[in-house]
Amino acid sequence: MSNPQDNEARPLYTAVEFGTESIKVLIGMAGDEQEDELPLLIGSGKSRSNPQAGSEAVPRNIRKGEIHDIGKVREQLRVALDEAQAWAGVSVANSTVFFGLPQNEVTLTEVRGEHRITHLSHLVAETDMLKSIREAHIEAVSLGDNKDSVYIQDYTKYFELDSGRRCYHPIGQPAEYLHTVVEAALCSAPLYGMLSNLVEEITTVKPQAIFLPMALSAAVLSREERDICNLVVDIGAGLTTFSACLGTCFLMNKQLKVGCNQIENDVMKAFNLDWSNARHLIRKMPSELCASVVNPDDRRARMTKVNSRAGRRERQIPISSLEKVVAVRLSEILGMVREELTAHGVWSLLDGTVVLTGGATLIPGIVELAEDVLEHPVRIGEPLLLDGFYDLSHHDPSFLATASLLYAGIRAKKVREAVEAMQAGPMEIARKLIAELFAL
Repeated sequence: MSNPQDNEARPLYTAVEFGTESIKVLIGMAGDEQEDELPLLIGSGKSRSNPQAGSEAVPRNIRKGEIHDIGKVREQLRVALDEAQAWAGVSVANSTVFFGLPQNEVTLTEVRGEHRITHLSHLVAETDMLKSIREAHIEAVSLGDNKDSVYIQDYTKYFELDSGRRCYHPIGQPAEYLHTVVEAALCSAPLYGMLSNLVEEITTVKPQAIFLPMALSAAVLSREERDICNLVVDIGAGLTTFSACLGTCFLMNKQLKVGCNQIENDVMKAFNLDWSNARHLIRKMPSELCASVVNPDDRRARMTKVNSRAGRRERQIPISSLEKVVAVRLSEILGMVREELTAHGVWSLLDGTVVLTGGATLIPGIVELAEDVLEHPVRIGEPLLLDGFYDLSHHDPSFLATASLLYAGIRAKKVREAVEAMQAGPMEIARKLIAELFAL
């Protein structure tokens, strides 16, 4: 447990994630290098989203990012928060609180900002880019100026020169006008009010919403990796979230309503198991030296024991059969990600690493399988902290999305500060803030 007096002396941040499998809370504090605003993780809490669920037939409090029983979710959020506060040795009452919104809870709308290049060289300068981003941001925020929608945040998709050519690094490009295309995330006012009030009731802090797919890359990509186009894929219990980013731009953010629950369902049907035994069988794959990539050698001689449905005796199944069932579904999920990227013209731009996060990363052999399907180098993501060091105290991959919420929330906070500086202060102040923002 951390020293409470030391922790409370620094700014605190809290992230809340409502997942299909669990509700997670992370508490972070500002690191020693205040100018970077990268948090050190000091406490975590986790509770089951559906503690009574023992089969797919049991009604669920949260399913694929959608809350169905807010009363029970409130109870489980309190459990997770109490655990995180006990570990950190602090109260979140004085922290900045963020909570994640999945894609099925938001509407994405594309808007543009335009800035005329007035200097004689007609080459895009840093200040031109900042002013174009500002104009697009103002347009995005205005979409929430009604009683039906709440503006959550926006992100830059690409820049466009007056020739119509898209680019992702506009500085130094010849142009008379620079257009910034951003995508704004909007949430219905009633839904936002319900979630915001829920988090505020438990944390006693008015929270800020973060668009979950956009947050995904914040905690796992280094500054160097952001210079090229990388893909982050989070395979959770009910959702698969992916984000392709290049420099300051997010080329695509999306969620698919498929995840580890579908793998469990396949194992249930293939081996005539109930839900809990199917889950147990998948979770013991590492101890059975299984892999999600089926080896060509004869492995049917290797067997594993399973408990069948109630009233039936224990039996054995071939390990190779289990591997094949898991491999087929994982390949399909990753193939769906590739198809979405291809359909939106993003796949051809990928030239970096694919980073995998989420509970599925515990399945042995997933890196090799992903490399076969996606045809790019693949690694398992870990949360980056100050100067690229990892917090080795966190080995639960399901917390990666929550850590990304924490990092992305701090980034969103910097965006607001930068926009305010551009509107009310000298451009050099805004330039410094934007430079720090883009360096994250």
